[in-house]
Amino acid sequence: MPDVAKGVYVASNYAYVADYEAGLRIVDVSDPTSPVEVGHYDRASAFQYARDVFVTGHYAYIADRGLYIVDVSNPAAPTEAGYYNFYGYANSVFVVGSYAYVCFGGLNVMDISNPGNPVLINDIYTPSDERNVYVKDGYAYVVGDAGLHVVDVSDPANLTLTGNFYTAGHIVDVAIVGHYAYVADNSLVGIRIVDIADVARPRETSFFYTASSGCRRYLYCRKLRLCSRWQCGSVYSGYPRSRTSYGGKPL
Repeated sequence: MPDVAKGVYVASNYAYVADYEAGLRIVDVSDPTSPVEVGHYDRASAFQYARDVFVTGHYAYIADRGLYIVDVSNPAAPTEAGYYNFYGYANSVFVVGSYAYVCFGGLNVMDISNPGNPVLINDIYTPSDERNVYVKDGYAYVVGDAGLHVVDVSDPANLTLTGNFYTAGHIVDVAIVGHYAYVADNSLVGIRIVDIADVARPRETSFFYTASSGCRRYLYCRKLRLCSRWQCGSVYSGYPRSRTSYGGKPL
């Protein structure tokens, strides 16, 4: 990558990379042993610091200085379809249906039913410097320097902060499987597994030490992949307390 890869989304045979100052890079990963960049979008007047990307249908949604919507129906020649300016840098984006959920000064809900004209319909303050968001079953799970915050987004016009799980560490990422939230803790160096069966009262069930900061996550089916600066480990989300591995070795 020309710059620092900040986010990645894999769809079909392509990896879409938010490559900071180098914008959006599209990589053919049909042969995992020989990935090849096939397209990019980084015109000078557009991306400044691409930090996250989410892909659905023919569009890639990039968190940058606002929300960029890029048509990737032709991976070799992506084109800008729409843009919303936040007048500041968004940290992450998650898309469900006709809505994009963007972390910028809180949680922002965008109507993207018309990709050429994204519209901000509501926002809500959360008690963190928001770093990431995951949306599932009518709830948005927002993480940042104060922990995990649960927002009811079932009615986008009436957002409600439902529950909080406060931490001393700086949370940088989150993924949801079943009634567990897997949160990457950059300060305490590991991953917290939080029971969210009761969204009003999230509670920690276990902690996984990764021995290095900069923890990020990627969920594939039931396997949670943890990547720190120096090494990777994995936690099998179906068995959050017993089946774990570290550095490729069972614990």
